[in-house]
Amino acid sequence: MPMPTKKEYHDNEMRKYFHKIEELNASPLKDRQEAREEFYKAMKDSPLWVAEQIDWMLSGTYGYAEQYAAMNFFKGKLNIAAGLTQMVAELNWQSTADFARDAWKKLTADEKQALQEHVDAVIKRTREELVEEYFAGYTTALDEIERGAQ
Repeated sequence: MPMPTKKEYHDNEMRKYFHKIEELNASPLKDRQEAREEFYKAMKDSPLWVAEQIDWMLSGTYGYAEQYAAMNFFKGKLNIAAGLTQMVAELNWQSTADFARDAWKKLTADEKQALQEHVDAVIKRTREELVEEYFAGYTTALDEIERGAQ
């Protein structure tokens, strides 16, 4: 069996990642509600732990596709902290992104600030150490389409 190309590997890993998220979104409501509560407790009681999980995800500990999807938040105009926090809620706590947002809204202003500070520190470090290196010389089909439009 021949070794897959980089593109084939990438596409396969991304398919598996998106399938995992689809399964999570289709999981029983009771499971999603319990996961939301666990994620809420983590953000409230252990914001540093949540930020550390984001750091691990960005470093590739959660897997290739997970890292790639997380690093792509740095290429867009979306709220990076919100996107990464919701993503880690999905992957670590099995809380859907919608339910992760609901849990975040239940935090007090001080709790939100504490979480934000820890996540911002991870984002800053990632920008300084990983982003340029990660995307250097790597293109996807979307990158090629964007280049062709210019």
